[in-house]
Order: sequence, then C-alpha cells, then structure tokens
Amino acid sequence: MTYGKEKREAKRIPHICEVECEASGLNPVTTRLNDLSLTGAFIDSMNCFSPGTILKLRFRVRSILIETTAEVRYSLQRVGMGVKFLELQPNQTAALESLIEDKPLVIPPPAEPSQSERREEKRISYVCEVECHGAGLGRLVTRINDLSISGAFIDSTTCYASGTVLDLRFRINNVTIETSAEVRYSSPAKGMGVRFLDLKPEYATALECLIDGKPFVPPVAPKSNAETGNNASLSNTPSMLLGNFAVVSMFDVIQLIENNRLSGALDVTSPAARGVIQFNEGQIVGAQSGVKDSIEALKTFLDVTEGSFGFRRSAKTYPRTIDAPNNMSLMLDLLRVKDEEAATNQ
Repeated sequence: MTYGKEKREAKRIPHICEVECEASGLNPVTTRLNDLSLTGAFIDSMNCFSPGTILKLRFRVRSILIETTAEVRYSLQRVGMGVKFLELQPNQTAALESLIEDKPLVIPPPAEPSQSERREEKRISYVCEVECHGAGLGRLVTRINDLSISGAFIDSTTCYASGTVLDLRFRINNVTIETSAEVRYSSPAKGMGVRFLDLKPEYATALECLIDGKPFVPPVAPKSNAETGNNASLSNTPSMLLGNFAVVSMFDVIQLIENNRLSGALDVTSPAARGVIQFNEGQIVGAQSGVKDSIEALKTFLDVTEGSFGFRRSAKTYPRTIDAPNNMSLMLDLLRVKDEEAATNQ
C-alpha cells in the first residue's frame, strides 16, 4: 500500500477475491483480498505478518492468474495487512488496470527475449554437491537439483527468505564454481531457487557447455610454488565437507565421496553412532565406532538420521578391513543383514 501523495495517486476499488499467501518457512494460507490498486492491496487476515515481511501472493483478476511477491507495509492485528506489489508482469498490470478502470482487458504481447535471455531460460536436471555459506551459516553441504546459466534449485530442508545472499561452491565439468547467489523463492522442507549474481566468464562458459551438451576444455591454472616444489601432503587439509544429516542422508554423503573418488575419513557425530568411516579413492575400506570396527562398526552408521558429519581428505592409503565391489551394494547388504537380525530377535 502507499502513503501520502502516492496513496492519493493510486486509485483503489473495493474488490473481494480469494488470495493464497506464503511467507518463507511457512505453509501457504488462503484468505481474501478486501480492496485493490495497481500498487497493492489490503488482505483480510486474523494472523498478520510484521512490516517488511515478503510474501508470495496468488490470486485471479479477470481470469488472469496473478502470482507476485509483495511487501507487508502495515498490519492491523486480527483485521488484516496492507501490502505493496513488488514485481508485477505486464499482463498482470493490464488485468489490474482493466478491473480498476472498468475497461476492456487488452493483454500486451510478450516481449521477444534476447539471445542471452533465451539461454538463461534453458534448464537441465543436474545433481551435484554444493557448499553454501552466509545467512549465519558456517558451512552447509547439500545438493543442487537442477541448473541453468542464471541459477539453480538447491535441495534443503532449511530455507532462507527471498533476497538472502549466499556464497555457493560447486563443481561441474572439472571446474569449481564459486559465486554469490540471491534466494529468489523458497519451498519449505524442499529447497530454494537461487539466481547467480557474479559469475566469472569462465564459469558461465562451463555452465553453458554443460547445459547445451557442448565439449568444454577447462583453462590450465599455473602451478603454485608449493605444487612445483615438494608435493604438499593433503593430510593437513582441513575438512573439505561439513554438513548435517537433517539435510542429506548418510547414503547421499557416501555416494558423493564415491562419485568424486575421494580418499579420507568421514567423521560422524550422531546420537545413533559416533565414529569414522575410511575411504580409499571413494571406496569404503574401514570403519570404527566405539569398540566396534570394520563391518560391525559400519552397521551402526545405518541408523544415523540426525547429527553432523565432516570429511577430511587425506593422501594416505588406509588399511583395508572391509572389502566390497562398491559402496551401495555393501550398504544394501548390511541393511538386509540388519533386517534379518531384527526379525530373528523378535
């Protein structure tokens, strides 16, 4: 809603219609609009949000579905709240103007997208690990679900409000992409849509090649003095993966390590089990949990659904006490054994 001169200039009409409101982290609520202008509306609601809250609105005017974000400008508890529209599309503005001015609806033709905009619209289904920093996070490890040259969808049970800026780090086509991104929308318990803010040209090229299925030759980085001298041991490398089992499952973490052929130790801290799983080039070769080791220790990690993990990369080769063709078949075999043991004990 508007104030002062703006309020006088924005013509309002009484108009009642159903509206769906959604705030970040909350389930959608269906209520009704009470009056309407080109710049905002008044929403009847017993439960009001504080001024500054960004809402996603969904309602119909003249058979046109209007989906837009809006900012709460003021609240009257147990009465309702005034909101200001933030990003109306031309056809939505035309529908509102037609209703408010009581004139025929004329939908403007869509603008012809530029070549760069057409590239940005193309999305592919692509799953990879991503590290998120910012918004009070130390480091959150989760995964990207799909990808475009302009943004991505990030799987996360923890979502952040629209406008939150995160620092992202993920890898495609042997290129590590580090960029900031703005949260454009959130789906509670599912994830967030983000838009990249400052992609370097080589990162944009890598994304475009992946999305369009074209070959990509990554640039050769000059070797540092440390690399050209004595090869530094990776054993002093800090934890390269940190995360929470509320976001990713134990199976996802193990698969991520296997797919990237990483060697190192996965430290697990959970009420169900506490210990370490060891990997040589992505394959599980050992485990310890309390007084248990090898297969018996690994079985204790099958019940982990909460807690945290940290993966420490290492250059050394761990002694093999667990032998299996691949990690997934090993874990599935252990699950079957646990089920059989549980059935026997009943």
